[in-house]
Amino acid sequence: MRIVIGSDHAGFHLKQEVAPFLRELGHEVVDIGSFDPDPVGCAKLY
Repeated sequence: MRIVIGSDHAGFHLKQEVAPFLRELGHEVVDIGSFDPDPVGCAKLY
């Protein structure tokens, strides 16, 4: 099964634990970010 995972910076470390676990179970994991634990500011909308 293909499973897509993603998180914001706060969930980055948990995602790093979950992805290998899912792969061990035989799933294909597609990671769509965040790719590091640093917070990213949002652009201002005017």
